[in-house]
Amino acid sequence: MRLILVLVALGLAPESFARSWEELLAKTFSSRLGGARVALYQLKAPRALSPGTRIHRFTPEQPVGFVSFEAEVNGQAMQGSVQVRAYRPIAIAKESLSHGDRLGADQVAFEERELSPWVRGGYFTAASDLEKRVVRGVVPAGAVLTKTNTQPTPWIVQGEAVDLVRRRGKLKLSARVRALQGGSAEQWIQVQNISSGKLLLAKITAPGEVEVR
Repeated sequence: MRLILVLVALGLAPESFARSWEELLAKTFSSRLGGARVALYQLKAPRALSPGTRIHRFTPEQPVGFVSFEAEVNGQAMQGSVQVRAYRPIAIAKESLSHGDRLGADQVAFEERELSPWVRGGYFTAASDLEKRVVRGVVPAGAVLTKTNTQPTPWIVQGEAVDLVRRRGKLKLSARVRALQGGSAEQWIQVQNISSGKLLLAKITAPGEVEVR
């Protein structure tokens, strides 16, 4: 009993109730991380778990690395902390990928990885997450695909023919132009009238459509 009191005074969870805390925290964090496999280390909790204990909040929102948490035990608020490692299958490049490559089944595999290096960059856990994205820059084989080395599929690709729209009241005029740049929603790009060769600056308003004002 004296040993337990000393450990509590030091803020360290004694083994007699650490396992109960770990079970509750692992379940809570795994749920937040979409079912990830979770391992906990260096748990610090000032009092034993009791029936009805609830985790009110934890920081950071993605509970990986050093995580602090707040709970209610026997009607009393308490704070604790723990080191968290989480593992989950996430998207990686099957082969070396180049800028603009699409991300289909031939390019993407899913392997279990420790999540902490990828939380900030945003990882992907389903093929559907990548259907409307393409590679940004160069991605080597085996690299984790993130929101920083991929980007949304452009609405317009450089070199394609698109509709140039001009609105005057209720009247809508259109002509075919060639996009000299690629881009997505609300971006301004340079286009060229296919018939006259005239260069214009136009805003992307829809896939395959730009507008001048």
